[in-house]
Amino acid sequence: MGRSSRIYERGRKPLYIFVTKAGYRQFKVSTLSADIKHIIMFTCLKKTTPAWLKKGLYKNERGDCMFSLIDELPELIYVADTDTYDLLYLNRAARKALGLEKRSYIKCYEAIQGRRTPCEFCTNQYLKDDSFYVWRFTNPVLNRHYLLKDKLIEWGGRKARLEIAFDITEEEQEKIKLGNTLEAAKLVNECAQQLYTSKDMKADVNAVLQKLGEFLEAQRAFIFENANGVISNIYEWSLDGLISHSMILDSIPASLIDRWMERFSRSECIMIEDTQGLRESRPEEYQVLSEQGVRSLMVVPIVSNDEIAGLIGVANYSVHKLENTRVILNFIGYFIGATFRNFYTTMLLEQMSYCDSLTQVGNRNAFNKRIAELDGESKCTVGVVYIDVNGMKPLNDRFGHQKGDETLIDVARSIRAFYGSDDIYRIGGDEFVVICENVKEDEFNWHVEELKSFFALENDYSVSVGTFWTEACENIHDVLFKADEQMYADKRRFYHGRFLSGRYRHDMDDVLDMAKPGVLKRMINEKRFHVFFQPKIGVDSQSVIGAEALVRCETAQGQMMPPSVFIPVLEEAHLIGLLDFHILDVVCSHVQSWLEKDLEVQPVSVNFSRYTLSKKNFVRKLCGIWEKYRIPKTLVEIEITETKEEEDFEGFLRVIRAVKKEGFSVSVDDFGVKNANLYLFTAADFDTLKIDKNLVDDLSGNPKTRAVISAVSDICHKMNIKLIVEGVETEEQLEILKKLHCTGVQGFLFSKPVPADVFEERYIQKCQ
Repeated sequence: MGRSSRIYERGRKPLYIFVTKAGYRQFKVSTLSADIKHIIMFTCLKKTTPAWLKKGLYKNERGDCMFSLIDELPELIYVADTDTYDLLYLNRAARKALGLEKRSYIKCYEAIQGRRTPCEFCTNQYLKDDSFYVWRFTNPVLNRHYLLKDKLIEWGGRKARLEIAFDITEEEQEKIKLGNTLEAAKLVNECAQQLYTSKDMKADVNAVLQKLGEFLEAQRAFIFENANGVISNIYEWSLDGLISHSMILDSIPASLIDRWMERFSRSECIMIEDTQGLRESRPEEYQVLSEQGVRSLMVVPIVSNDEIAGLIGVANYSVHKLENTRVILNFIGYFIGATFRNFYTTMLLEQMSYCDSLTQVGNRNAFNKRIAELDGESKCTVGVVYIDVNGMKPLNDRFGHQKGDETLIDVARSIRAFYGSDDIYRIGGDEFVVICENVKEDEFNWHVEELKSFFALENDYSVSVGTFWTEACENIHDVLFKADEQMYADKRRFYHGRFLSGRYRHDMDDVLDMAKPGVLKRMINEKRFHVFFQPKIGVDSQSVIGAEALVRCETAQGQMMPPSVFIPVLEEAHLIGLLDFHILDVVCSHVQSWLEKDLEVQPVSVNFSRYTLSKKNFVRKLCGIWEKYRIPKTLVEIEITETKEEEDFEGFLRVIRAVKKEGFSVSVDDFGVKNANLYLFTAADFDTLKIDKNLVDDLSGNPKTRAVISAVSDICHKMNIKLIVEGVETEEQLEILKKLHCTGVQGFLFSKPVPADVFEERYIQKCQ
């Protein structure tokens, strides 16, 4: 008793597969269409295929487990072990194309790609057993372009990769021919340029649709968004006099065009030359199109991040332009998909640029933007609240950084209970600022007292609070400074009479003395500033790829004070440059000493305040110190800190270009937390980008953080910028950053900042 399956093709006689328990009848399949072959392939691989059918399909005369039916297909098909990359099967067409004997199989990357190592673009990680992963690639061995469909299958009890390669070389060549059509090429180039330089996505996409519709002599050009199972008309151009359908066609169920999506998944387009042909076969589809006056239609998918994000098409187009319509739509659809990706990536980076990822309040960028808006305004009442968490360092040292982060989150949450989220900013590690506009003095003071009373009941930590209110804000910087002074006064009251082991802030008066004339220079001569080195570790090599020079100040009591305490004071007094160049001098001296000992030295980054960089004589002083030691300039990297708002930004960029011209590298520190914004990222020519520790802290538990770092990593790779991640403290964080393809890491997982002699002993090797 046998079983038969009938397969129909349009305009052809039916073909049969006839299978019995004794085997199956051989038949020729080379004339089948790609769609039918795909169905056969899928049927062969479905887990639910009956045993009798599997037997008929998989057994050959010798009883070996072979794809006898698949062996007849002209497409190139192979099966490889996903763990070992061993080739398990090649069909006849693949063996012939690659010149391999039936059993002389090697590694898949050797036979198919001509490589000695596994392919970095291998799609094994994306494979599923219930669907195909579709991609395109030009094979370097065969020099042909293929549409590839990959799937996870079981082979002899182990997981294997099945790949079907459809030769689309001719299709690619057709695209190249499009370049010979001057008018079409001009259209595509204009649209691409407009989309890639877009600053107003809505206006530019509408302009592109107009150009597309007019070129193809169509009545309408449109873009539909595919989201949450609904198709929505988000952009539309139509001829003058025609009614827009953007509202009428809004929120169409995606199920209505399921067949479109199926075709799109196979990288095919939808072309309806006459909608009357749908009247009987697809009445629902016909009704929607005919109600909108659509007589002819061509639609292609917009792909973003390997998913169909939407559709782009034209309606009632000219048959004279039919030859180029599909290719033009594909090109413009690709560019629009890229524009959507860039737009959403930019939105993500914008959000990161203005929002503190840990506390979800405004960050330094948002604070600076608010100050710029207020600067120069008058007749506006403004109240400022400065809040600083006391004892954060001993809290971190005793309970760990997670406890410190939880404290900062709780402080931000408590402040939000009294003030609007848009008015709160985290401007430093443990510092918050609240800016209240158009508030009466008594109301402002009432909220301040309520806030102080609330924090006074807190048992786990304490805060210092400083405030200032003015009826007419003529200079916001004066208001901020006076509130800051009040906060430090409150902090001095807190620390006087208290001695916290290893803590420096009970000597806050000494810190503020640094701003007095001559004090800083005297402290430098007394060697009160010590330079420590923290290694940068390559993510892949796990070896030292550089170091960062970090300064500590020794107090009169012999305690080490971190830069977050004294740097703001020196910047406010315009003295930070004296310390910056002193550190550079010390670093160059150590590098010269290491080179004289014939040690293998890696680049060392030296932090410079933006205020120092803004000085006209910066480059001259930089080169003057270098002339003193004449070490290779590649061993010195100028690292920009994030503490001084730069008013003359164009002048700032000119300084960076001048530094690069002199042969030094430039690194941007603490990206996304303080002043490192997207404008700097795109406008400045720098070599290294450093991700701040705040983004790393919640790396494992926050997929948005991973998405942000992944997006930044991708941009850095494209721009040939090294990406260093700071604050790495766990192996879990390191493994995640490996997968995100970061260049290097820096943090306590490998080493705390150490003195120069310890760094030399541990991390610098003799030259071979």
